Amino acid sequence: WMDPLVSDVGVWRGDRYGFPTGPKETGYAIWYNRQYLREANLPDLWEYVEQGTWNFDTFRQVLKKLTKMENGKTTRYGFYCEDPMSSFIMANGGTFIDVSGDNAQLCIDSDESLKAMQYVVDLQNVDGSIPSAAELEKLGNPSVLDMFMNGTVAMTAYGVWAGPLFQNNGIDPEDLGWIYFPKGE
Repeated sequence: WMDPLVSDVGVWRGDRYGFPTGPKETGYAIWYNRQYLREANLPDLWEYVEQGTWNFDTFRQVLKKLTKMENGKTTRYGFYCEDPMSSFIMANGGTFIDVSGDNAQLCIDSDESLKAMQYVVDLQNVDGSIPSAAELEKLGNPSVLDMFMNGTVAMTAYGVWAGPLFQNNGIDPEDLGWIYFPKGE
């Protein structure tokens, strides 16, 4: 916790409100399995970036095509991560707390945050492309890493360090892709 990279985490205006338990990792983004893209006849996700179309709408369409159903049951979800609400709030330009003024201000009700939360709810409840809490419970509450490695999800968000883990657990390095979150509105 004395590491200069994280020593100020949990400090606001000179007062400590929490202790870091470890350094904040760099390189948090979306891992994807190119094999599933090929099966769904989708291009590599970086092609959307090159075309300027890597956004919430494109991501939603990709997830729908990657979600796989068999006998009325979802056998593969398009995406899941440990905290989809927070991830998509930030991808949509939202924030949680604004500390730029004299008093901290909760910003969870901003337009950006509310639209991002609705987006995640729609992915879950309308499209069924991310699992609900009840569906995760039925699966035994696996980690997102396990879900990605066993094919329960086609994409998950994690740090750069997970790449070797995925490879060591049978995912061909050529099938591993890594991309930043799509841009929100």
